[in-house]
Amino acid sequence: MSGGVAAGIAVAAVAGAATAANMYQANKQAKAQSNAAKLAQQQAESEKQLQKQAQRRQEGGLNANISGILEQQQSASNSGGATLLTGAGGAGTSGTLGSGGTLA
Repeated sequence: MSGGVAAGIAVAAVAGAATAANMYQANKQAKAQSNAAKLAQQQAESEKQLQKQAQRRQEGGLNANISGILEQQQSASNSGGATLLTGAGGAGTSGTLGSGGTLA
């Protein structure tokens, strides 16, 4: 009997070791899949950003019309310093700006 018990224990030990090895491999594979999914997501985000940048360049949204702005400012300075807020005549001097100059 003791031989049969020892054989049974040995079989149980081998089965336990095999189960532990299978669990280790499954855990290792799950981590690898998780890491691969994270990497794929990061690459997709990077590609999305590159596509947005390429689209902006193609649309020309980042290019300012420097010559148009300069021309507008030069024509404004020739007309007596008119701005969008004050018009061609400049700011009026008939009244004070704000509530007055006295501090209470």
